[in-house]
This record gives sequence, C-alpha cells and structure tokens, in this order.
Amino acid sequence: MKNVFLTVLLLCVATTLSFAQAAPMRRRQPAPTVGVVSTPVNPGFSGTKNTAVPLEQRSEAMNRRREPVTKRFVLASVKFETNRAVLTPEAKITIKAIAAKINNYDYKLITIEGHSDSTGSMAANNALSKARAKSVFDELAKNGINKSNMRYKGFGSTMHIDTNNTRAGRERNRRVEIFVE
Repeated sequence: MKNVFLTVLLLCVATTLSFAQAAPMRRRQPAPTVGVVSTPVNPGFSGTKNTAVPLEQRSEAMNRRREPVTKRFVLASVKFETNRAVLTPEAKITIKAIAAKINNYDYKLITIEGHSDSTGSMAANNALSKARAKSVFDELAKNGINKSNMRYKGFGSTMHIDTNNTRAGRERNRRVEIFVE
C-alpha cells in the first residue's frame, strides 16, 4: 500500500513538472550555451523601500526578466577581485565567447546589469556594481559589440537572487547579467 501511494505521488509530481515546463516561449534563436547559467530569477524585493535605485529602473529590470524574446546571460563564471571592478583573465575569455554568441543574434539593445551582495554600504555597492557592469561593457566592446547598442546599470544589492546570510549566497549575488533584446 505504501509503494502504491509513493508511485501515485511521484506520477502527480512528474505530471505537474511536465506541464510547468511545457509553457511555450517565443525565441528568435536557440538559447545560448556559452557562459549561461540557468538560475531562477528571484529579485529579492523584501517590501522595504530602497531609494538607492530609482523605482523606474527596478521596474524596467523586472520587465526585462519577463520578456520571452530576451536572451539572458548570467555571468556566474566571471569573477572580480574583492571590492574591485577589474576582470580576471578567465573572465575576459568567457566574455569573448559570449560576444561571439551575441554577434550571431539580431539584436537592438544589450543591457548589462551589475549586482552585488549586501556587504558594505549601499552607496559603495551601487558604485561597485555599476563599475563591474562597465568593465563587462568595455570588454564586450573590445570584442566587436557596438557601444551604441549597449548600456550598463548598477543595481547594488537591491536585486539579490540568493540569501546574503551565507558565503555561497553572497557569491551568487555578486554577478553581472547581460540581456540581449
């Protein structure tokens, strides 16, 4: 009896998951594979008012995440030195590969978003996340992406995707994301 119950439960879960994954999405081209990490987007708004990043920018960023035709690169393998915006040699290699992928798309706009963990002051995190996004912007430009089609923004720690209470969570929150529209 116990095995029958578990079997039925597993079938229900599997059916639910297959329906959840079957939602149609419009894509211009197949999703990129180089430098992409599939992570659920949890912007982490806690309901507290954060005036460091204007509400319009946060709303625009959330809309970017809902748009099904947008290509999203989460640069999880792109690491920066602590409290610095200097790209490592490994990060430059990753960005070069992503630039090659982006050049295959028919795009109008590329938005580069910098994010940080909540360690340090809000002002320092906003400045650091913007500087890191600018570093990626410059590296993409060096690799053939037209600057006039790109923009960059820093969001500090306002859009975290994981907890800031653990080392691993803070590391996931320190990231740069590229949206190709």
